[in-house]
Amino acid sequence: MEAMENAARAAFQSDRLVFRPVEDNEEDRSFIHEAILSDPVSRVMGNQSLFVPVTREVSYSEIESGLKGALLGLLICLPGEAIDATTASVGRWGKKKEKEESKPDLPIGFLFLHKYTSDTTAHLRRTRISLQLAKPFQGKGYGTEALRWALAWAFKWANLHRVEIAAASYNERAIKLYQTLGFTLEGRQREAVFMNGEWHDIISFGMLQREWKNLLVQRRRGT
Repeated sequence: MEAMENAARAAFQSDRLVFRPVEDNEEDRSFIHEAILSDPVSRVMGNQSLFVPVTREVSYSEIESGLKGALLGLLICLPGEAIDATTASVGRWGKKKEKEESKPDLPIGFLFLHKYTSDTTAHLRRTRISLQLAKPFQGKGYGTEALRWALAWAFKWANLHRVEIAAASYNERAIKLYQTLGFTLEGRQREAVFMNGEWHDIISFGMLQREWKNLLVQRRRGT
């Protein structure tokens, strides 16, 4: 019982990150729009639709659509730092606080696990991952950590059979990351994306539950 309780408490956090639901409020929608969806580089790297300036209305519509079609829709956050109890132990009207105050978690990106909505395909137990980080938080290992967490949730808690992810062929950093994490190259859609005057391929990757379990064993052994 204690082991299950501990696992549940830690289920939506990793070494440096916490994962919380995307709330239906202006603050969360505004973060996703301003930090990611309206950024031209993030748009090109994570979206194959026509490259045009993105309005707030379009971003909000995309967020709503994504959440409706998601098995899991989360914000990737850096945990807030606890305020020093020695300087914040007294609350309003001089009463001692029951708990320490803490700073709010800082959103740095989003993570969606998309579901296959047809009732006739639910038994296939598969999902597709979408993950993007705001530019200031890229290149720090957060993407790797978030993807590892997503795989663990998908296979340990949701009991999915396979996880899929894809990237345009010009997104070399994402492709290298997926290969490093142990995803298997499964296919190439030739000339499926048109950006900057050229056609580009979409590279598809997948991982099965048993493959993920084998990777865990190898990591524990240090191989």
